[in-house]
Amino acid sequence: MATASSSTSSSSSSSSSSDSSSSSSRRDRRLRRKNRDSIKIRKKRESRSKRRRRHRNGGHTSSSSSSDYRLEHEHIRLVSRFGVGDIICDMFAGIGPFAIPAAQKGCTVYANDLNPDSVRYLKINVDINKVEYRVHAYNLDARAFVSVLMTPPVTGTKLEDVVPIPN
Repeated sequence: MATASSSTSSSSSSSSSSDSSSSSSRRDRRLRRKNRDSIKIRKKRESRSKRRRRHRNGGHTSSSSSSDYRLEHEHIRLVSRFGVGDIICDMFAGIGPFAIPAAQKGCTVYANDLNPDSVRYLKINVDINKVEYRVHAYNLDARAFVSVLMTPPVTGTKLEDVVPIPN
């Protein structure tokens, strides 16, 4: 009888070890799957944060790199066509990606944007780049801006006096 009981105890221990190994392998698979999923989520988060950073930097993935700037070649192409003393009318100026380089080249720029925050940052950029005497910023609808620009001037008044410019 002693041999029978020892064989049953060894069989029960082997079945419990196979149960524990199968449960541990299931647990390992779950952990691997969970780690794999967390890595995917991490990659999604990184790419989302990279997109946000690119959006905040105006197309740059990092603040120092300018080679991947989305409209860099278009800006260079347009500004290279401007001559010193030209008068440029930028209807949708934003924060000044076309207006400021044109003013730095020696053009007089009338820059307009409907968004008051963009106009505020345009004025800040104009001050930073020291072209305040060449860039005239307006916060109007594009049609109203054109009609204001095309009205004949009254003697002794400036365009800035006719159109109120928010600070």
